[in-house]
Amino acid sequence: MYLIGIAGGSGSGKTTFAKKILQSLPPSQQSQVALLHQDSYYLPQLPSELKVKGEWNFDHPAAFDWALLKSQLIRLKAGEAAAIPKY
Repeated sequence: MYLIGIAGGSGSGKTTFAKKILQSLPPSQQSQVALLHQDSYYLPQLPSELKVKGEWNFDHPAAFDWALLKSQLIRLKAGEAAAIPKY
């Protein structure tokens, strides 16, 4: 099993690129792929120190639940199911 991370700014084509990779696989293998979006791992309540001039800084690393993402990646790599949060 492989984990592939795709990084880039907003609107840079990460999702399009990931879907193209998925489409290039044989149909029998496509069902074995999970596409995870980092947006799914925003904390339900952001820490107050993430406000900049009264606005939330959603780009700050502390805005994400890294522990949950890590635990779910471990589960998926082990072939187990993971309930991905809805953002």
